[in-house]
Parts: sequence; structure tokens; C-alpha cells
Amino acid sequence: MSDSLYSGHAFHEGFARGRAAGDLSVTAAGFCFRSDTQSVTIPLAGARLTLGGASGRIVFIAHPDFPEWSLYTSDLAILRDPVLAAHPELTAALGAMRRNRVRNWSVLAAIVALIVAIPVLLVLNMGWLAGIAARQIPASWEEQLGRTAMGQYQIQAHMIQDPQTARLLTELTDALTQALPESRFEFHFYVARDPSLNAFALPGGYVVVHSELLLRADSAEEVLGVLAHEISHVTSQHGVRNLIASAGLLLTVQAVLGDASGLLATIASAAPFLLLQTYSRSFENEADEQGFELLQRARIDGRGMVSFFEKVQAEEERMRAKVREQMGEKGAALTELPEFLTTHPATDSRIQRMRELAAHQQGPFRDLNATFAALQERIRALETEHPAEQTAK
Repeated sequence: MSDSLYSGHAFHEGFARGRAAGDLSVTAAGFCFRSDTQSVTIPLAGARLTLGGASGRIVFIAHPDFPEWSLYTSDLAILRDPVLAAHPELTAALGAMRRNRVRNWSVLAAIVALIVAIPVLLVLNMGWLAGIAARQIPASWEEQLGRTAMGQYQIQAHMIQDPQTARLLTELTDALTQALPESRFEFHFYVARDPSLNAFALPGGYVVVHSELLLRADSAEEVLGVLAHEISHVTSQHGVRNLIASAGLLLTVQAVLGDASGLLATIASAAPFLLLQTYSRSFENEADEQGFELLQRARIDGRGMVSFFEKVQAEEERMRAKVREQMGEKGAALTELPEFLTTHPATDSRIQRMRELAAHQQGPFRDLNATFAALQERIRALETEHPAEQTAK
């Protein structure tokens, strides 16, 4: 006989309200239930044990010869009672119940894990979600966002407002814009007087190239390689996707599901941040490859993109050397971070990838160097005529 007592309950029409609490024990005679008013012993032979309740935490006991009685306990220790373990008829039932309980807990654990994992997976895939949400943004809204940012940039920048410069730049950029398979936007190109080797793009088709880049480039192909890269940032909506990713998971998911109103309201005033943003390594790599494809459609030699990256690499090394000179060993450490710690891809990696692509391109290519030479000459003339307007180097 088992010495264990288990807290139990019984259903029987003889109890007030049909149910009573009592003690439950297991003996050779069967399951013995005793309450203040009644008792019953249900034989082990023929007894049916089942799990029920939330997560299978209640053991129900019934017997076909005692249809008016139903016993149950939430004390799962009863399943390990030595009398039950020694009863051959109930051994298989107990094993099945344990397996069912493990299965129920496994399902519950899987559901809990899924509930926890879904937000984590969404956060980890914000870039992918932002790309889907960006396609819900109306082109007119994106164009307005870029126009606002461009207006704010022009307030503090030294823009070249010269019809001849604009005409020559358009002759160059038409080769690219006319080769776009499709575009949500009309592109606008500007030249800013700036001594840095740079260009940037804003949502909606606004692209700015610095005068220093135009003056230091050795060919039209180099300039067009840079501009193809910037155009690809626009067509891939990289700027807007950056803003969406920073807006938060809930608003992004809502936009993915078709309701972009909350997202639009949140980033409507984000134009100033577009002038300060940097792109991830994946965005930069994507713009490189899509820019190279655009060059091929426009029949522009992609080796110009390679040679310009080599210029950028030399400029980066010059800046590193200057930092090392000013800061010593500490400066050297700061300028030699491994690629995976940098915000943008290492220039070596980008050059190597572009070389691989250029090795498989096929001509003939267009020659726009006469137009490029005229553009360079015009910018030099403007800087000579109006030296005070140029940003100090």
C-alpha cells in the first residue's frame, strides 16, 4: 500500500453542487477517495487515467463500472506512485501520459519561443522590412522629402549657379538617366563648390557632385561611375530605407501591411537627417553593383569606376597618414580598423569587386570625354573668376 495522500476532488451527484474536495490515495484495492461525507474506491483494473486542464496539469480518474464517479487531482506526483508503477495494466497508460505531457510542454515551449522569436526576427530583418515598406511610400512624397533636404543643403552650401555648367553636366548625366530601365523620379544634378572628393544623393532624384571631384577626375568614365553609384542609391531608396529602419518596428510592420500613414507622419520632418546619414556596407555594395550595371546599359566603360575608387583609396591613405602624424600610435590604431568594424566597405574590397565586374564587360563604349573636358574647363574658369566664393581648402 502507498503511504502517500494526494489532494483530490470528486464529481458525484451525492455531493452539494456535485463536487467535493478530499484526500486521494492509491492502494492495492484501487484509487481511494475520502471526503467529509462520502468515500469511494475505484479499482485499478479497468481504471482510465487521462491528463487534462491547462498544459495537462490535472490527472482525471474514471472507471466504466463507476460511471457516476469522476476523480481528479492536480498533484502529478500520483503518476509516480509505486503502487501504480507496479500495476502491469496501468504501466503502459502511465508511459503514454508522461509522453503526452512532455509533448504538451514541448508544444507550449515552441509557442512561447515563437512569440519571443517573431519580434527578434523582425528586428534582425529590419533592412528587409524597410525595403518592403519603402515601396509603400508614394513617389511624390519621397520627391518632396528630397527637395526639402536639398533646399536645406543649399542654404549653407556654395552651389554653382551657371547655365553652361548645368548644360554640360546634363549632357554627361543624360547618358545614365536615359539608360535607366524605369525610374520613379526625375533626376536633378547639381555642382557644389567643395574641396572634398565626394558626391551624394537624396531621395527623389537629387544628386550633388563636389567641384573637387570633377576637377580631380581624369575621365568622364570616372565621374559617370560615381554618378551611377549615387543614382543607384536613389533608385534603391537607400535614404528612405534608412529613415524607415530608424522609425521603429511597429510603424515599419504597419507600412509593410499597407498602412504607411503612421510612418509618413513620423519621418516627414526627417529631411535634415538625410544630409548626415551614412550607408551600410550592404547598401554601398548594392549601389556599386547596380551602378556598374547602369554603366553597362549606358555603354560607359566601368573601369572608370575602378580608377576613381583608387583615387578615393589614395585620399583615404593620405588622411590616415595625417591622423597618424598628429596622434602618433593611437592615431595609427584608429585608422587601421578591420573591415567588419567599419561603417562602409573597405576600399580594397570595393576595388577588387569592381575589377572582377570590369573584367567581364564588353564594348564598344561611348566617349564623352570632350564634354567632360569642357565641364572641367568651365569649373576652373568659374573658380578663377570668383575665388572668394570657393570654400577654403
